[in-house]
Amino acid sequence: MDRSSIRRKEKKAGILDPELESCYNNHLVLFNLLISAERRAIADKSGKFSRAHGIPSPDEKRKKREKIESYFESLRKQVIDSAFVEMTATFERIVFTKIGNATGLTRKIVREHYDREKPFHIAISSFIKSSDEINRLSSLYNILQGRIPNQLSDKFEEIINYRNRVTHGRRFGEDTHLTLQDVLETLSRILKMIG
Repeated sequence: MDRSSIRRKEKKAGILDPELESCYNNHLVLFNLLISAERRAIADKSGKFSRAHGIPSPDEKRKKREKIESYFESLRKQVIDSAFVEMTATFERIVFTKIGNATGLTRKIVREHYDREKPFHIAISSFIKSSDEINRLSSLYNILQGRIPNQLSDKFEEIINYRNRVTHGRRFGEDTHLTLQDVLETLSRILKMIG
């Protein structure tokens, strides 16, 4: 079974989050446009297309192709990294909205069911984490670790680490073997599990 048929089944089953899938699809369009532009630049004998679009293109034919391929490979990597960060940021926004809503609901329940005059009111209230206390993906990861399947947890950790690597100028960490499809599926599954 190929990835596209798996994706269709997951979409049919309602596993893929629509907002994350929209990020994925938007970047897929950009990726495909890059492939098309690369082919056009390589086929452009006059260099007019490359000049019109600011694509570096040396005069020598062999070097021209290598330069164009290298340039577009770099652009594709940037699009992938951008999609990775955007999907993770979208996931973060969705999750932290849910956490804020859950925190407010929990505080309301405690206020309604535990009289402020009773000594346990303060102790019970202190167990409720606020969205200020859970404000990073690493905090969320720590909460979910052990509560979601290990394979999902490992992928989530890799997503967080790579997102941090990209957003901090690649000063630390390692590149990832995860594809954007993996990120879409992993983050969608986690959203489904946390409700």
